[in-house]
Amino acid sequence: MDAVALGSIAAVVVTIIIFVVLSIRLKHLMDSTHSEDKD
Repeated sequence: MDAVALGSIAAVVVTIIIFVVLSIRLKHLMDSTHSEDKD
């Protein structure tokens, strides 16, 4: 593995992790917003 390939893979992995974390946070935010509306 050369540095360029390793860097590309690392960039993709980091992007996926950020996307997943943001999706989970957004889902929790939506859920809490909906529960507040019900009250």
